[in-house]
Amino acid sequence: MTRTRSSRARLLIATHNAGKRAELERLLAPWGRELRGPEDFGLEAPDEDGESFEVIALDKARLAARKSGIEAIADDTGLCVDALEGAPGLHSARFAEAHGGWEPARLALARQLGLIEDPGSRARAHFMCAVAWAEPGGRSWVGSGHVSGWLAWPERGEGPGFVRIFRPDAPPFWREGVFEHRRMAFEAMMQARGLTQAKGR
Repeated sequence: MTRTRSSRARLLIATHNAGKRAELERLLAPWGRELRGPEDFGLEAPDEDGESFEVIALDKARLAARKSGIEAIADDTGLCVDALEGAPGLHSARFAEAHGGWEPARLALARQLGLIEDPGSRARAHFMCAVAWAEPGGRSWVGSGHVSGWLAWPERGEGPGFVRIFRPDAPPFWREGVFEHRRMAFEAMMQARGLTQAKGR
């Protein structure tokens, strides 16, 4: 018998961020899903309003699942600086937008923390990530992960967002094409679903 469509269950990766999508694709590869993107359903990026990373990730996954009619996975990520009481945190992307992009945002944050004036100084911070999975019928799961470290100047290496000024306490921060805070959040979410080994569900 000739099959014209994949028999694998479909899953929507609900992000318009190419880097995040690539990371989630790598994490999902062992699970045998047919992966789709927002463009396959004409979905625009949703508003990100919520009181925590977990709430925002859940809201995005639930909205994507409801609008697409298939299961969806979404994430929310941000940099939390101790000296700024957790800012920019949930508003990391808005911070960058307000400063005209990630490069000027990194410079602005470093100046705000006095890292440029005193190149030997450091500021404690952590990257936080929440990953959520939702079904069209309403069931959903979420997990979170974080990587602690400090911010320093000048910039170092490559990477998106604030990564170039972040130094993790315990490398590696980037492993097999995935940032550790996102890997931790994904694994916590899958554990919440009761899945710790790749079974395709």
